[in-house]
Amino acid sequence: MNTKYDPKVHHRHSMRLYGYDYSCDGLYFITLCCQQRMCLFGEIIDNEMVLNEAGHVAEEEWQNTINIRPGQVLLHEYVIMPNHMHAIVEITQSTSLSTLRSIYNNWHAGFPEVVDDNPIPCRSPSHTLGAIVRGYKAAVSKRLGFTVWQRNYYEHIIRNSQSYQRISEYIIINPENWQGDDLYIDE
Repeated sequence: MNTKYDPKVHHRHSMRLYGYDYSCDGLYFITLCCQQRMCLFGEIIDNEMVLNEAGHVAEEEWQNTINIRPGQVLLHEYVIMPNHMHAIVEITQSTSLSTLRSIYNNWHAGFPEVVDDNPIPCRSPSHTLGAIVRGYKAAVSKRLGFTVWQRNYYEHIIRNSQSYQRISEYIIINPENWQGDDLYIDE
């Protein structure tokens, strides 16, 4: 069996923005989907997400991300859905607790209008958005004892306050719109 990469057969294309450095400070909207879109994390009841045991594991591991990467990551809105999760992740170079408090307070006071869209190399590959997602996916799969997630993930770079607000609202009301969601599968 020939396992060499053949672009005519494999058709794998990067979903990432070409040339963008995903280790630089910024806000990112991510979506992670379960293998074969299986509903593993619970169900929507009366427009509310009710997590099962696997859903609680997914949530605990997501919240643990800031403990694993202190001063590197801030977690904003997120929702665990039956077969996927949405989240806003902020990558930050801040390392001190006082700096983190300052950033947190500034986020609640107002959002900067534009995120720098001229990225320069910032950090090692272990501090990229991909590394954060990879670590989270591995932790959930390890605790549950099987491969939970699809191979890749969706991301969107949040560049301004309007985009942040729109995505934040989308995440918050996602359980209410479950049956109209592109990832909806009748449980």
